[in-house]
Amino acid sequence: EMIRKHLPELKVRVINVVNLMKLQPPEEHPHGLSDRDFDALFTKDRPIIFAFHGYPWLIHRLTYRRTNHKNLHVRGYKEEGTTTTPFDMVMLNDLDRYHLVVDVIDRAGLAGTAGHLRQEMVDARVRARQYTREHGEEPGTVLRANADHGLTELRLQDDPPARRRKRLLPGSCDPDDELGVGGHRPRRVLHPESV
Repeated sequence: EMIRKHLPELKVRVINVVNLMKLQPPEEHPHGLSDRDFDALFTKDRPIIFAFHGYPWLIHRLTYRRTNHKNLHVRGYKEEGTTTTPFDMVMLNDLDRYHLVVDVIDRAGLAGTAGHLRQEMVDARVRARQYTREHGEEPGTVLRANADHGLTELRLQDDPPARRRKRLLPGSCDPDDELGVGGHRPRRVLHPESV
């Protein structure tokens, strides 16, 4: 969405791969796509940025015989960092929207014409990471057109979204707190005698 809004002249194709076995040739798996069908979707000579929730090497192994494998750039899970917020994990794995936009600009060779947008994304990424570290949860972002310069400013909301109070059963604890969401330990555990 950000690319289509800010780089409307760039032709982008989004493909949602639901069945990973489609990436293999039909000789390797019955669900596999023929080379002709694979090339029709992924092209023979254009950059491919593959955002994957698992290990990048798996996608490379499934596609290593494909025509455009040399232009395939997979972003996925890296065993780095620690469990923090979901957004922070996405950032640690270079799967956040800001990094993906930077990837598109770099891979499509648009640094000269879209350098301002690239820098906006780098700056927004830094602000988002700082917000996550300070508040322990994901930032809410708002895109706002800057009419004076024709650029887009990425602004973080001042306050994190308010959390709803949860009604807990006796002997249970708030699962968000138990999992450390927001960097907190469990705040309250209800025992039968306290109900």
